[in-house]
Amino acid sequence: MKKITTVVMAVAMFCLVSFNNAQAQDVATEFKPSGKVTGQVFADYQVKVHADSALRGSTQYAKVPTHFNSFEFRRIYLGYEYNFSEQFSAVVNLAQEGSNFDASGNRTFYPKQAFVKWKNFVKNQDIIFGQQNTNTYALLSEVIYGYRSIEKTITDQRGLAKSSDFGLAVQGRFNDAGDYGYNILVANNPSPSYGPETDAYKKAYLDLYGKFFNKHLVIDLYGDYERNTQPHPLLKDKSMMKLFIAYTSDPITICLELFNQKNQNYTVYKLASDTVLADSMLTKGNAVPMGWSVSVRAPIVKGKLGVFARYDSYDPDSKYSTDNKYYSTSTNGHLKETFLTAGLDWTPTNNVHIMPNIWMNSYDDHAKGVTGKVKSDNDLDVRLTMFWKF
Repeated sequence: MKKITTVVMAVAMFCLVSFNNAQAQDVATEFKPSGKVTGQVFADYQVKVHADSALRGSTQYAKVPTHFNSFEFRRIYLGYEYNFSEQFSAVVNLAQEGSNFDASGNRTFYPKQAFVKWKNFVKNQDIIFGQQNTNTYALLSEVIYGYRSIEKTITDQRGLAKSSDFGLAVQGRFNDAGDYGYNILVANNPSPSYGPETDAYKKAYLDLYGKFFNKHLVIDLYGDYERNTQPHPLLKDKSMMKLFIAYTSDPITICLELFNQKNQNYTVYKLASDTVLADSMLTKGNAVPMGWSVSVRAPIVKGKLGVFARYDSYDPDSKYSTDNKYYSTSTNGHLKETFLTAGLDWTPTNNVHIMPNIWMNSYDDHAKGVTGKVKSDNDLDVRLTMFWKF
């Protein structure tokens, strides 16, 4: 009896110790809601070395005179991220960017992101609702490119797509490692970009991506569609296809981006040889912007000093013809542009970058009879850019 009692007590003690250990582990691994403040800033000192003689274009330094110089912010973000649970989180991010000024010329902030995310509502599938990054470039290609602090990616810079929109997204991975996946977003696409919805139509965004060879090769295929008017009497819509390919490694990262956008019924023209203007002679056509961008970055001293460069070619309307006289168009189809930037990236401490760089946008006018500087000219700036985040 004494032996049985001893064994029972020993088993009881073992169970009690095991139970206490299990409770301690549960307490240690129990999720605790938490949040953090986030922010980032792009700031420059820039000097305009040369101005386009015809003051053309819509890029950042277009129409700025030669010798103009300034200290300026290009982005100020201040946000908060909060995790309610292992599955639910939220982000609010206020932004001041570009031309966001009030009537008195003071900087104004707007909600760049304000969304809630439900992670793994089904395994490897997330739902996001609210004002969020679109999958045109902000989720993948912009991240791999790595130098949004220097300039927007080509479709963003040319105003062909938004970086943020209010809607409902589903983001999924086809394997646990996230080597393959998709992003689907249906959103307002209002005008202005961060205002309320202005019509009954929505924009659909979709991309499929794959990461191959131990994630060194990334391929992303993107498409979108938006309707802007009723189908009668004249349907006007836009659709884009874009391919992004990148090779990433420790010594070098190379990115290639190509796109084609169809703007249906956005041009009205007639043959330039027709001397009589009549409705019967007018043709309604499609404007088709297209372009490509290639960028490269590499370290000189790993973690401390790097070099980067990028070159773009942009055609605002590949259907433009000098045989036509245009009466209405959404683009300056005759004005082809190229963009070049290059510089150094010094990181004196984590998350602080000092980047001397050049910025140049060139114009090539294909209209008939254009000669001299109006035929070919450029905007050239020299900048010292600082980028910091927390």
